[in-house]
Amino acid sequence: MAQHALTKMSLGGIHDHLGGGFPHYAVDAAWRIPHFEKMLYDNALLARICLEAWKAIADPNHLAVVEDALGFMLAELRWFQISREPATGILDHLIDPAGGFFDTPADHEALIARHKSLQDTPIPSGSSLATALLLQLSYLEENPDFQPPAERALSRMAGLAAEHPTAFAAWMNALDFALAPSIQWALIGEPDEGALQDLAQAADEIYFPNMVRAAAGEYRKNQDPALLRNRTLLDGKPAAYLCRGFTCQRPTASPDELRRLLEAEIQPHVGSF
Repeated sequence: MAQHALTKMSLGGIHDHLGGGFPHYAVDAAWRIPHFEKMLYDNALLARICLEAWKAIADPNHLAVVEDALGFMLAELRWFQISREPATGILDHLIDPAGGFFDTPADHEALIARHKSLQDTPIPSGSSLATALLLQLSYLEENPDFQPPAERALSRMAGLAAEHPTAFAAWMNALDFALAPSIQWALIGEPDEGALQDLAQAADEIYFPNMVRAAAGEYRKNQDPALLRNRTLLDGKPAAYLCRGFTCQRPTASPDELRRLLEAEIQPHVGSF
C-alpha cells in the first residue's frame, strides 16, 4: 500500500514536476490541481520515506523523488541549519528532568503549565523528532550528552507507544533505532569522483535501515562529526570505513570488498528488521 501511494503521489498533480517538491494539498477532489503552498515538513517527510522505500525495493522512481524534493528544499527553503544547533537548543532549553521534552524553552514567558506534545499525527510530534535527532547524532558525534535524554524519553513512552502504535509511529521508529543494531559508515572522497560514487552505490545496495552514514571530501573543516575525524583517503583513492561504536575496520577502496563487509555485519541480524 505504501509503495502504491508513493508512486501515485509522484506521478500525480500533487507533485510539482517543473519546480520540484510537493505542495501542501490539492484544491480538487481528484488531487490534480495543487495548492501553491509547499511546506518544509511535508517535503522533508516525503523525501525521507521515499528514501527508505528506495533502499528497501530499489525503485528508481523513489530515488528521483528524493532528489527532486531535496533539490527544491535546498533551492527554495532558507530553514536549513546544521543539526548540532537544534540539538544544543534541545539540551539547553527543552529537557524535562523527569523525561521527555517540553514544547517551550525554559526561558519562555511564564505559563500555567509547560506542554509536551507526545502523539504523532501525520506529522511526527516535536518530542519524537527531538528523540530521533539526539539518537542519530549520538552515532555521529560521540557526545555523551545526546543519548541519555533520548533514552529517558523513550523509557517513558515505550509502554504507551506499544499499546497504541498507530498513534505513536515516530516514537516506534525511534525505539527501533535505539534497540536495533546500528552500523556506522564513513565515506571519504570528492563527490564527483566516479570511484566514490561506486562505493556509495555498493553500500546503497545493502538494505540495513539503521545504518548511520557520513561523508566528506579529503580537505574539510574542523566541524566534522567524530565519525569522520581522522579518516583519510586510501592510497590516494576514496575510502569507506565500516564502524561500530566509532571503532572502525580497516578502510577499503573496493566496492566489492565493501559489499562483503556490510553483508558480514548484517548477516547475524537478518530477520530482525
